[in-house]
Amino acid sequence: MSEWTYCEGYIEVTPFGRTQEEKEFILKTILNHLPIVDGSEEPMYTHIIKAGGHSHSTNVDEFEARNKRLYIDDYYGYRYVQDHYYIFIEGAFRDRSFSETYRQIIKWLVRLSKRTIVITTDVNVYGGYDDREERIYCKDSEFADLYDMPSWLEDNSHNWTERLLPAYYGDL
Repeated sequence: MSEWTYCEGYIEVTPFGRTQEEKEFILKTILNHLPIVDGSEEPMYTHIIKAGGHSHSTNVDEFEARNKRLYIDDYYGYRYVQDHYYIFIEGAFRDRSFSETYRQIIKWLVRLSKRTIVITTDVNVYGGYDDREERIYCKDSEFADLYDMPSWLEDNSHNWTERLLPAYYGDL
């Protein structure tokens, strides 16, 4: 009989980027470079959903230029940008003990937190032979403090995701 462990939950994040497209590209790239959480059959699945509404509006493009093609939302040419995204995770891991799965998920969350701002984490890890369950719930604290600021906000930064943007910010 195989040992099974499971995870499910969501993480609310704020990736940097000047446009909606940059934010989504950076978030997808971050997820593609995180450690794999897996069992003997399938890895953990991630699903990205942009939050509804908007966080702010702008009337310039990623080059700080007024671009008439972007003027789609009102007469004055403001386009609305949403900063918040939800990452939903789910996984069923065969031949993994609870402690192995829990350790992999924490490692995955720490790496994610270093690359993008994590606002809220609500993830359940459960299963194993002893049928354990652990909820990883954090809001505006532990994981948000791990974020490596980009170099234009903090000297001696180690956040590699800023290299995904065009060389507009500072001396990249």
